[in-house]
Amino acid sequence: SSQGVDCLNYLVEKQVNINMQSFDGRTPLHMTAIHGRFTRSKTLIDKGAIVDCVDKNGCTPLHIAARYGHDLLANTLLSFGADPLRKGYEGRTPLHMSCMSGYIECCRKLLQIQGVDLNTTDDSGKTALHYAAYIGSPECMDLLVSNGAAYNITDKVGRLPLHYAAVKGHYQCVFTLVGLGSAVNSCDVEGCSALHLASAYDLWGECVDYLLQHKADPKLQDLKGFTPIHYAVAGNNSTALKSLLAAVGNNVALYGPGVPQTTPLHIAAHKGNHDILQLLLPYFHHVNIVTEDGLTPLLLSSRWGHTNCIQMLLRYGAQVAMCDDIHKMSPIHYSAQKRHLHSLALLLDNAEDKNVVDLPDRLQRTALMLAVSQGNNVCAKTLLKCNADPNKVDVDKHSPLFRAVGNLKNRSNAVQILIAHGAKVNLVDIHGKTVLHLSAACGNLFAMKMIIKQMKLSEATALDNQDLTALHWACYNGKSACVEFLLENKLYEKIIGNPFSPVHCAVIGGEKCLRALCDHYGRDIVNLKDANNRTPLHIAALHGKIECAKYLLENGAELDCKDSNGRTPLLAAAQNGKTQILDIFLNSKCDIAVCDNNGNTALHLACLKKHNHSALLLLKHIDDANVVNMVNNERKTPLHLAARNGLVSATRHLIKQGASVLALDINGMTPALCCAPNTSVAQCLSIILANYTESPQEFKETDSDSNTTYIATSEGLVYHTNCNDIS
Repeated sequence: SSQGVDCLNYLVEKQVNINMQSFDGRTPLHMTAIHGRFTRSKTLIDKGAIVDCVDKNGCTPLHIAARYGHDLLANTLLSFGADPLRKGYEGRTPLHMSCMSGYIECCRKLLQIQGVDLNTTDDSGKTALHYAAYIGSPECMDLLVSNGAAYNITDKVGRLPLHYAAVKGHYQCVFTLVGLGSAVNSCDVEGCSALHLASAYDLWGECVDYLLQHKADPKLQDLKGFTPIHYAVAGNNSTALKSLLAAVGNNVALYGPGVPQTTPLHIAAHKGNHDILQLLLPYFHHVNIVTEDGLTPLLLSSRWGHTNCIQMLLRYGAQVAMCDDIHKMSPIHYSAQKRHLHSLALLLDNAEDKNVVDLPDRLQRTALMLAVSQGNNVCAKTLLKCNADPNKVDVDKHSPLFRAVGNLKNRSNAVQILIAHGAKVNLVDIHGKTVLHLSAACGNLFAMKMIIKQMKLSEATALDNQDLTALHWACYNGKSACVEFLLENKLYEKIIGNPFSPVHCAVIGGEKCLRALCDHYGRDIVNLKDANNRTPLHIAALHGKIECAKYLLENGAELDCKDSNGRTPLLAAAQNGKTQILDIFLNSKCDIAVCDNNGNTALHLACLKKHNHSALLLLKHIDDANVVNMVNNERKTPLHLAARNGLVSATRHLIKQGASVLALDINGMTPALCCAPNTSVAQCLSIILANYTESPQEFKETDSDSNTTYIATSEGLVYHTNCNDIS
C-alpha cells in the first residue's frame, strides 16, 4: 500500500520472515517490484531479502520490475547483484520483459550491464527485438539495434521482427526494420511474408504500402498457395486490397491453374464484404467457379445470408441451380435451412430455372422440407408461392408434412399452410407410416385434428409395416390427449393390428392412456394377449409400471396367466428385478411356486439374473422349504444359482430357510461347487474335498446371525447349527 512504510518497518523490527512466499511464489520483494516501491525494496534487501528469488512462473523481482517499467528499482536490484541474464517465464530475460512492455529506460539500464546478450532467445526463439517490434516501440528497437542487436534472427516459427511489426500494423517499426535491411520477402514456416500478415491486419494500409514500395512481392504464395490478396480479403481489409490490386495490375491470375481453388472471390462471398466483392469481380471472367467441395461464391453468400453480396453475384451471372459436391444443396436450400428470408426471395426471383425451387439435395430433400424442419413458416410460404411441391418426398419418403407434424415447436401453422396448398395426408413413408401415425406418436393433437378431416376412414386406420395403428403409437408414447381424441372419433370400433395391442402399449405409455382404453372398450381388454401370449400385466411387470399394474389387477387382470415361455407376471417381475411390482404381486396372493418352461420359479429367476433384493423379498413370502429346494430342468436349486452369482445375502437367507447344501444338479455339482468360475475348477475343488481326512475340518467363517458353521467332508459341504456340538 502507499502508506505501508511504517508497517513494513514494524514487521522488519519484529524479525518476520521477509522471504516468505505467497501461494503464487511471490516474496515481499516481488511485490515492491510490481508496485515500484523503491525505498521499501532497499529496506528488504538490507534486511536479507533474496534478490533472485523466483515465483512460480520462474520470474525474479528484476523480471517483474522490468515488466512494469520501474527503472530505478531495477537499477537497485542490479546494484545488489540481481542476475540480468536469468531466464524466467517461457525463457524470457529481464531485457525481453522490458521490451515486451516498451519501457525504454529499463531497457537502457539493462543494456548498460556488462555481458548482457541482446540476441538471447526465449523458449519460442524470440529476441528482445521481436518483442519491441510486436509491441510497437521504435524507441526500444532503435536502442537495441544501435547496441548491436541482430534484426535478421527468426524465431521457432520462422518469423523475423519484421513479421511481428507487420502483423500489428506498426508502421514506424516496419519503417525502421526495412530501412535496416530486413528481408521483406522472408517467409515463416507457413510460407507467410510480412506482406501477407500486414495485408490481413494492417487496416490503415500504411505498412502494406511501404512494403510494396520496398519490393515486397504481392504475388508470393504461402504453403497453401494463398497470396497477400487472399489475406487482405480474409481480413476484410479493403484498403490493403486496393493497394495490392494496384500493385499486381491486370495480369494477375486470381483463379485457374497454379492457384488455390478457394479464390479471393469465395472468401469475400463468405465474409459478406460487399465493397471487397465489388473490387474483385472485374478480375473474374465468370462467378460460377467452384472450390474443392463444389462451392460457388453464391452458395457461400447464401449460406450466411449476405443479401448485398447475393444481389451483386446474381447481377454478374451467378447460377442459382448450382449445387455443392458434399450435400448437393443449392443456394435456395441453404437460405431456407438458415432462415434467410430476404436471400431466399432474391434467389427465387432471379433463378434461371423456376424448377430450381424443387431441386433435391443428396437426401432428396427440397428447400421446402428444410424450411419446414426449421419451423420457418415465412420461408415455407415464400417457397409455396413460387410453386414448391408440398408432396415431394425424400429418401425416407417423408414429405414436408411429415416434418411439420414431427415436432411440436411451432409446427401447427406449418401443417395448416401445407394442407391449404394441397399437401396429401395419405402419403406413406418407407416404414409404412402416414402423417397420422407420426402425429400420434409425437402427440401433435392440433395436426391430428386437421389431418383426420382430410382422411378416409381406411386411411386413418391404416397399419404401418409393423401392423401398428396410430392408436398403438399414441398409447406407446403416452400421448393421452391423442388417445382420447382417436377414441372419441370412433375410428377404431375394435382393437385391430399387431397383437401387441394398444392396451399393451398403453402400459408402457402410462396409466392415463390405459384408463382411456378401458373406459372405451371395457374391462375385458386387460387380459388381451400378444403374439407371445403376454398380457398387459406381463408388460407392466417387465417395465416396472406400478400404477398400471395396480389398475390392471383392480380390473380383473389374471395374475397367474402364462406367456409362451411359461412365465407369469410374477416370474417376469422377478426376472427383471422389479421389486415394487413383485411386492404387489406377492401381496395379491399369486402362486409363488409356479415354474416357467425351464422349470424356473420366481426365486430361480431372481438368483439367475443377480437380483439380490428381489430374491430376499421372495424369501420373505416363502415359508415352505420345498419351494426353496425346487429344482429346474437342469436340477439346479435357487441356492445353486445364488452361489454361482455371488449373492451373499440371498445365499445366507436361502440356507436359513432350509436350502440344501448337498443338492446335486444335472452335472453332479453341489451349490458350493457352483461357486467355481468354470467346470474345470469345480472338478478340481470336488477332488480336493473328496480327499479330506475323515475328521471334518471347520472353515474359519461362521455365520454370526444363525450361529452356523460350515464344514467340509468327503461328501461335500454340510453345516451344523450349533458350533458347540462340533468336536
